[in-house]
Parts: sequence; structure tokens; C-alpha cells
Amino acid sequence: MPHATHDEVIAATRLWLRPVIHILLRSGITYREFAELSKMIYVEVATRHFGRRNRPTNVSRTAMLTGLTPDTDYHYRLALAQVKAGQPQKAKDALGNALRLNPRLSAASALLKSLGG
Repeated sequence: MPHATHDEVIAATRLWLRPVIHILLRSGITYREFAELSKMIYVEVATRHFGRRNRPTNVSRTAMLTGLTPDTDYHYRLALAQVKAGQPQKAKDALGNALRLNPRLSAASALLKSLGG
């Protein structure tokens, strides 16, 4: 199966993103929250699926793939790992550190609140 071009992927994304944005807006999710959530998911997917030799990516490679700073990438990765490990306090600590670096991280703030922080 041939790979889609960049323009084809952008066009397809515009199609499926419209109903998603509609749902988010109806639910009171702002662009800033969506953008931060997207960053977290970019980090999660890049870490899991874009490593070399069947290993997770390191922080530098994930940052390069996602376009995020290594510090932001590191804190998101750490928080995601702690949530998956069932350690919400450590996830709260990681997200708290991310918020100290950038107080505008509303998705981190929302996740921190959902963890009871």
C-alpha cells in the first residue's frame, strides 16, 4: 500500500478533526486544553511506536519527532508512565514540575486536578 503524501494526510485530518472539535467545543474544552492534550498524546505515541530496534524512544528523539522541548517531553513522559504504573502521586509530582516550568499547561493542570492535586 503506498504512503499518503503530506498534503493528503493534512486533508484527511481536517475531515476527521472537524467532528472531534465540535464535540470538544460542546463539552467546554478550549483550544489550549486540546493543544496540551495533543502534546501529551504526541509524546505517548512517539515514545511507544517510534523507537529503534523495538525499544521506546529516548527523550531527545521524542522531542525531535514531536517538536516539543526535551524538558516538556520528559515531564509528560514521566507523568504518563506513573499514571500507567498506578502511581498517581508520582504522576502529580511530574505534572507539578511541568507546571512550574510552564504554568500555561492546562492539560497538565487538568490531569493534575483529576488525580486529586
